[in-house]
Amino acid sequence: MKHLACAAALCVAPLPALADCTAEIAALFDGGALDAYARPPHRHFKEIRGEDGTLKQTFTSVVETPLKTISDDSAGTYALAVEDRAWTGPGEDGPWTPSPANFPADRKGTHKAMMAAQVRNLKDTVCHGTVTRDGRDYLGYTFTTQTDPDPQFGNAFFGSTDTVFIDPATGRLAIWQQTGLFSSWLPTPQTDVYTTTFTYDPTISIEAPE
Repeated sequence: MKHLACAAALCVAPLPALADCTAEIAALFDGGALDAYARPPHRHFKEIRGEDGTLKQTFTSVVETPLKTISDDSAGTYALAVEDRAWTGPGEDGPWTPSPANFPADRKGTHKAMMAAQVRNLKDTVCHGTVTRDGRDYLGYTFTTQTDPDPQFGNAFFGSTDTVFIDPATGRLAIWQQTGLFSSWLPTPQTDVYTTTFTYDPTISIEAPE
């Protein structure tokens, strides 16, 4: 009987642990490492690789806040976005030419709604604890989530299975890896792997050109 009781306990024990892990990941989206509006100024470098590891494309971005960014399209064109305005140019320093800005009326509100949806839709959550990557220790988490259909954009949605690596000393996001990207406009999930590496720089300041 004792063995049966232990077996029963083992069967139900993971459920609270899973709930605790999901709550732990959800908290990261609210003022934590996965909250874009709590993230300090930074640069991030994104690379896209195929299933076989072949490098397909790279992107760089400079971010003061989600509403003040400079990004490149990997083809030599840079985009500057400040609040609800946009420009394009040949490099991070411009010169900048005004361009159409197809942003939602409330960019921050839209971003926050997307993050809230990602929290609601969390599943397959795993809290790895301390993991080592490239010789460094991180706190690792894996989860699958998606945004909700957005009527502002024809009910578009997107999602992926993500593994994130957080610096335990600072609590900041260091690496974000995404696989199995799916969306309302893709018939089947992608097999490419997207890896974004974050480097923080408090001197970053992005302003609208005069």
